[in-house]
Amino acid sequence: MIGRLPGHEETLLKLLMLHKIEEAGHNAWAFRDYELLGGSVQYANTTPMSASCFAVTGVWWRMATAESPFGYIGAEYLFEYLTMICSQALVPVFKDRGLKADGLRFIIDHATEDEKHTKLVKHLIMDCVTRYPESEAAMLRCFDYFRQVYPLPVWTEAYQRALAAK
Repeated sequence: MIGRLPGHEETLLKLLMLHKIEEAGHNAWAFRDYELLGGSVQYANTTPMSASCFAVTGVWWRMATAESPFGYIGAEYLFEYLTMICSQALVPVFKDRGLKADGLRFIIDHATEDEKHTKLVKHLIMDCVTRYPESEAAMLRCFDYFRQVYPLPVWTEAYQRALAAK
């Protein structure tokens, strides 16, 4: 979706690409913590994707092929903002329970990183809506599309798998 934004929007494109570059290592962070908490990366890489995660990929694919590229910013806001809220709420719980950072870095780091990312995406929303008023509708649609599959379906399914593994 980012690649379909107007080519003359160099600053917007650079900001979004830098944001994606910052996100690039997060998969490795998640796998590192998963292993530290006792998970098997081989298992994770060979097990079929859960139904809710498959639905998330389907929604993003459809947005990427059928929606205005400005819609990306609306959906990304939901992702960054929710991660920030949840991560920031969990950090004090970890401290109160005396949990070590081993295996929890992904969440701890997101408590600060996604605060910055949320501010960036919010700024981009305001900037784009000011300069491209028609982009507001696409941002709201993509926000709504994404919220149908994230977070509750993904988190509920993950919680159910965790309970079943006990």
